[in-house]
Amino acid sequence: MSQSVLTFLPALHGDAFIIHCYKGYNEGYIVVDGGPNRNPNLDPFISEVENIAHIDLMIMTHQDDDHLVGIKKYIERHKDDVMFPVDRLWVNSARFVDMPEGHNLSAVKANSMADTLRKIGDAGKTRWTDAVCADFDTSDITFADIEVIAPSAKTLGLFFDSYEALLSQKGQEPAIDLSASERVEKDRDIDLQTLSERGKASPDPGNYANLVNMASIAFIIRCDGLSALMLGDSFPDEVEAYLRDKGYSEENKLAVDFVKVSHHGSRNNISNTLLDIIDCVNYLIPTNGGEKRSYHPDRETLANILCHKERDRGMPAHFFFNYPLTQIERRVGKLFQDDDAKFNYVIHDHKNELPNNLSIL
Repeated sequence: MSQSVLTFLPALHGDAFIIHCYKGYNEGYIVVDGGPNRNPNLDPFISEVENIAHIDLMIMTHQDDDHLVGIKKYIERHKDDVMFPVDRLWVNSARFVDMPEGHNLSAVKANSMADTLRKIGDAGKTRWTDAVCADFDTSDITFADIEVIAPSAKTLGLFFDSYEALLSQKGQEPAIDLSASERVEKDRDIDLQTLSERGKASPDPGNYANLVNMASIAFIIRCDGLSALMLGDSFPDEVEAYLRDKGYSEENKLAVDFVKVSHHGSRNNISNTLLDIIDCVNYLIPTNGGEKRSYHPDRETLANILCHKERDRGMPAHFFFNYPLTQIERRVGKLFQDDDAKFNYVIHDHKNELPNNLSIL
């Protein structure tokens, strides 16, 4: 049996993953997000994705720059190919993403990503879906079992109805998610158990940053030798509500090999009660520490993972970072203190001691 592999790409402060799937005799490639793609000539996402002759499914979880730019550039490069190299795309927010008219970056932005994808789709070269929400039908995917768990249809509808209005409001300034910046100094020396007991702020759909992340596509994927909960930048309440509605609980946990921690490990995108119904010891945290006024991951998030009520502390928790921990900590401060060793965890920063179904470039 062939081994499915999840490849965890360095994408600065963003997300970028490639999942090489096998299910019996069926094989497929999934690309999830594309990072900010600051310099295409030095971007590992570009080089790795261009090495894949045919992509079966490309997912842009939401429209934040740290997830969409690499995918946007890929579509721009290949939109005129005789054979567009992506079989299907999930891009809920395509209507809100500007696409340049040509390769000249100074050209007038005459259309949206939706316009571009519609033209490619009309030519029969790909299938584009712009309304992917919980319980989306994936039964025709042969190379993996994929269950979309967020956003809910209600949240996606709210996003479609409200997004343009929010951006067009006079004086409206896009909110910046400060992530750990407000508490990084205070949290550095606080015991993990104490941090784990803090309450969480609920997302406000009237807030620009919250609304975009609320509409993030989250899904469970299962293929031969690999399972993962891919959370994008989703919030925990909606994910937990979906899972509990499907029968998962503290007594019947969702078992997966990996959890892709939401929003680069930001504290309000995780909860103890969600973690209580998940059976997993491997956590992927994509970040180089953040940029500008954003800092991640939060030490509080690590505390939730290590100290939630249902955790079996006899099993080590494994944290996988796609950048060296020393680099991340130069920005966010020390994430782990000497006394934290009692909580039983292992740090895999960048490439050391990886399981067979995980690759970090």
